[in-house]
Amino acid sequence: MKKFLFAALSLLTASLSLAAVNINTASPSELEALPGIGPAKAKAIVDYRQQHGAFKSVEELKNVTVSVRASSPN
Repeated sequence: MKKFLFAALSLLTASLSLAAVNINTASPSELEALPGIGPAKAKAIVDYRQQHGAFKSVEELKNVTVSVRASSPN
């Protein structure tokens, strides 16, 4: 019985950690919760979405680029 409860709890925890995020409605902070998405990429995704409209597929995320500003020399 303990093994069954442990397995059920493990599955529940795993499913919660893999909760879906809608890339067409997610805020930058929601996007940052995804692996590999930091603040700059999250902002770039939202900016791209505002300029081009809703994403039609996840593949379209490849078109999102992050602008990197060079720091001024000291």
